[in-house]
Formats: sequence, C-alpha cells, structure tokens
Amino acid sequence: MFPSAYLGRMLPETDVARARRLVESRNDRRPDRARGLIRYELDIAARHVTVLECGPPWKPEYGSEWTRFPVVRLQYTKSRKEWATYWRDRNLEFHRYELFP
Repeated sequence: MFPSAYLGRMLPETDVARARRLVESRNDRRPDRARGLIRYELDIAARHVTVLECGPPWKPEYGSEWTRFPVVRLQYTKSRKEWATYWRDRNLEFHRYELFP
C-alpha cells in the first residue's frame, strides 16, 4: 500500500473517492443475512484500483483472516487521463474489458 500523499500524485483523488463510495454503497446494500459472509474492499496501488470480494475464513485452522478475491481492476493512464476496466479469469490473470468504454 502506498501513502496517500503518493497516491494523490498518481490517481485522481476524486475518482478514488468515487470508487470508495461505490464499494461502501455496495456493502451497505447487503442483506443482514450476508453481512458476516461477504464484504467488498478496495486495494489501491500507484496506477490502479482493485475491487476485492472478501469472505470469512473457511476453517478455523486457516486462521482468522478473511480471504480477499480480486474481482475487477480499474487501471489509470495518467498521460491520457483515462481509466480502463479489467476482469479477472479463473487463472488469476486480468484482461481488458472491451465492452465497457
């Protein structure tokens, strides 16, 4: 994770704030029965934001940490000032989602 001062120079702060609000909104809309079973988080890097689907540990022997499963990545190109969307396949590789402008 990068310090927020560093991120401000790489990613547009308003866009990162918008992504945070989207994830918070999605978490707020979860039904009560799902609140302990799933949540969404953001992983913010220098040039991209990744949305993670998180779940509780499967077995006690695995520890108390929730699993973090990357679902979608938003990649920022500073020179063009544009975002691109990437989806993740079953082999943990990200691919550009061409159907979404």
